[in-house]
Amino acid sequence: MYNYVEAALHAGHAILIYERLGTGKSNKPDGISKVQLATHIEIAAQLVRYLRIGKPGGSQFNRVVEVGHSFGSVTLFGLVGKYGNVLDAMVLTGFAPLGGFAFSAFAAVGWTIASAGDPKRFGSLSSSYMISEGVSNDQRSFFRYGNY
Repeated sequence: MYNYVEAALHAGHAILIYERLGTGKSNKPDGISKVQLATHIEIAAQLVRYLRIGKPGGSQFNRVVEVGHSFGSVTLFGLVGKYGNVLDAMVLTGFAPLGGFAFSAFAAVGWTIASAGDPKRFGSLSSSYMISEGVSNDQRSFFRYGNY
């Protein structure tokens, strides 16, 4: 089974998937002053606290394991760096903790302002939101043989 969500549910685990601030259908506050790593770390910390405390008549979780990919892994790394043993475990994928190649690869994607690069899709966003410059950049960085 290649679907982590299905595998977790099949094994009897409860899961929570949340959309990061500034992505998908979430709110789009200023990408420079608000949508930053520190903000994502605090959101993740509050979600863990909420899961552990629960709400009256609701579920409370004694064990919390977070899975992150790419920027999600960076966020989890920052979460445990700031709050210590807040998680029971974490899984980091698509992540190089020592930088080096990862920073070069990030820069090589070729970034452009989202509203200028794809006005139909992102025209309402402020100039603080970025996307890769095009399909060929995405293919080179993420979808070529050996980098799936």
